[in-house]
Amino acid sequence: MYVIMTSRTLARKLAKVIVDHKGQDIVVLDFRKHSGFTDFFVICSGTSDRHVKAITDALDEELIKLKEKPIGREGYSLGHWSVLDYGNVVVHIFHALERKYYRLDQLWYDIPRISFKDITV
Repeated sequence: MYVIMTSRTLARKLAKVIVDHKGQDIVVLDFRKHSGFTDFFVICSGTSDRHVKAITDALDEELIKLKEKPIGREGYSLGHWSVLDYGNVVVHIFHALERKYYRLDQLWYDIPRISFKDITV
């Protein structure tokens, strides 16, 4: 049986996968009242190109289990910044240096951050 998942639940599951794979500085931005292009951004950092790819691979594996397919996927080959677009949830996995350069967290400073209490985010 296929269960339709809310965008919040999907963002929570993705954040949990990132935590489990030692992603750093995880931020979840709640765009639901501020944008029509997505409900959530999940942003995190990896410590190296390989770490960025490993987190991306882990997210892909989890989403295959959930029978979710990305609308778009960019940046994986270089390992500096991977973007996985699932429509209502967009995940950005940055190499730490790239994240400092692009500062998406600061660009969207007025968007509420959410925390999932049972996940170390």
